[in-house]
Amino acid sequence: MRQRTEVISIRVKPEVAGAIDKLRERYGKISRGEWVRHLIASSIYSEERENLAGQLAELRELTEKQQTSLAELRILGLRSIHLLLATTADMDTKEAKQLIRRRILRK
Repeated sequence: MRQRTEVISIRVKPEVAGAIDKLRERYGKISRGEWVRHLIASSIYSEERENLAGQLAELRELTEKQQTSLAELRILGLRSIHLLLATTADMDTKEAKQLIRRRILRK
């Protein structure tokens, strides 16, 4: 079943038609109308794509910041555990490091 479409027709100078022909050559056997149709659709939807690209960049930046924050929190947590073991459990600092490696980091 064919989709109903609207007809839009334009006239261009021979130089413009020649430029269109030259630009569409790299796409193989594609008509002037098809090439112009894709060009117009691309132009209309390019703003939408740019908005989506901007949103993706923002999300990527937020994710990177969160990953950095998580890594920093992990290090701070390990340091806190080490400090607690060394001070309140009267453990030697080397012993505390070994305990953290064995029990928490599983190395």
